[in-house]
Amino acid sequence: MAGKTVKNNSLGMILLKGRTFIALIILVIFFSFCAPNFTTANSIVLMLRHTSLYGLLALGMTLVIITGGIDLSVGSVVGLVGMLMGGMLNEGLRLPFMSGTLYPNVPLILLIVAVVAILIGLVSGLLIAYLNVPAFIATLGTMYVCRGFAMLRNGGATFPNLLGSEELGNLGFPTIGSGSITVFGLDIPYAILIFVVLALLSLFILKFTSLGNQIYAVGGNERAATLSGIKTKRIKLFVYMFSALLAAICSMINTSQLRAAHPAVFENRFPSMVRVPGRSEAVEYVNGNPLWEKKLAAGRCEVICFDPDENGLPADLPVSRLRTVVEAWAFRTAEISKMEGIEQIFPFENHGQEIGVSLAHPHGQVYCYPFIAPKMEAELKQTEAYHEKTGGNLLKDLMNSEIEAGERIVMRNHSWVAYVPAAARWPLEVHVAPVRDVLTLDELNDQERWDLAVMYSTLLKRGNAFFDKGDGKGMDLPYIAAWHQAPIHDVRRENYRLNLQFFSFRRAANKIKYLAGSESGMAAWVSDTTPELIAKRFHELGPIDIEG
Repeated sequence: MAGKTVKNNSLGMILLKGRTFIALIILVIFFSFCAPNFTTANSIVLMLRHTSLYGLLALGMTLVIITGGIDLSVGSVVGLVGMLMGGMLNEGLRLPFMSGTLYPNVPLILLIVAVVAILIGLVSGLLIAYLNVPAFIATLGTMYVCRGFAMLRNGGATFPNLLGSEELGNLGFPTIGSGSITVFGLDIPYAILIFVVLALLSLFILKFTSLGNQIYAVGGNERAATLSGIKTKRIKLFVYMFSALLAAICSMINTSQLRAAHPAVFENRFPSMVRVPGRSEAVEYVNGNPLWEKKLAAGRCEVICFDPDENGLPADLPVSRLRTVVEAWAFRTAEISKMEGIEQIFPFENHGQEIGVSLAHPHGQVYCYPFIAPKMEAELKQTEAYHEKTGGNLLKDLMNSEIEAGERIVMRNHSWVAYVPAAARWPLEVHVAPVRDVLTLDELNDQERWDLAVMYSTLLKRGNAFFDKGDGKGMDLPYIAAWHQAPIHDVRRENYRLNLQFFSFRRAANKIKYLAGSESGMAAWVSDTTPELIAKRFHELGPIDIEG
């Protein structure tokens, strides 16, 4: 009986200690049945590539947590290191004792930012170990300091096109994030290899070195560890410096993958579209029937976080911050346009729980389609047919007609015009168009970008005030802001024109416009308002001219 009890207890301990891995195995089995391609080699490599960045942060955090601490600064270290690398690649390094500008090569840049990260970890460790500042408070402070420097480094704007230059001798940076080695015919990204090596190093430290034993001792009973002769303060310094170093390595890979440094732009970790290495992108047919074409969704999805405050609203952001958002839209349009296989770039913003938003922070997205989306295809057919018939630009003539009519213009400044279209479908709908002929966001000049930030800020504020709940405070309006810009390669792009379509399905403060039978079944829209009434309400909320 005793032997049986011991055996049962051992099995129970195995199940208890391995519950995380057991749950993971169950999930893998479940999704393997749901999606036959889930456990293919290419799919696993793709998942590991995305999770390796989180894994690097987790490795450092693991050592910190074992010692009984916490490190809140790792995300901001990632942002700061990215901005420092972007600055050195694009602008070089200017030191007080130098008359010119030094452009470090890539290895030197990586060494510099690694040292900076270690120093940040050292500061956190000193505060915690020697000044007895609680880890939560100390790393919260370093988090905000790093975040502030990251925003100040380039005024909150992006460092674009981090490819380096042969003349400056700093080529090779993109290889860190996009490079790979072939193993048994499978391309293994460097990101995965770096993570595996560092994970094995961390495991070796914890399991097979006296340092690892000391880390566990500090976390188990710090006073007892001190009395036994362990230098507990030095151990704490080490784990925080190690955590910051791994955050820097994470930033190196992430910034290299994006080929850009921005404190608020990152690739979507759960993308609707993604290029899978080794998977064919050729057209296939469902059931072998040519009536049903299908093709791999080899696109790209990115997220633009407008502000770190998860309780903030886009309408409350300062114009200067929205100017940074405009810069991000323009920059990502320019960069993604150079990527293979992308046909249309669609920056947009979903706002409000009614829309289905899951990320609390004010944010937008950029969908990069490997095809022309159906709505854009319909617009291109109309603009092309109009041009062939009249020789004019349909979108420009629509804007000019609205300006001539006047009554549906709701805002204008030096560079932009906002109006309720004469054929508006939504209960609240505004189109925003540039005065100058522009095809895409990256073609906007500096004045147009500032004027857009001003107009967008005003539009969001007036949108929130549009429906009155009776208290005069308006509401947090659920909306979609969709940028329509010319496709990348389609020859019909020349007869298109950049425009923003802003709309909400809120038809009253407590009512939603549902797309019922007529709208969903026949695309025949029924509305209980008119474009003129929508414009009239906007006129009540502020002046049309918003210069400055």
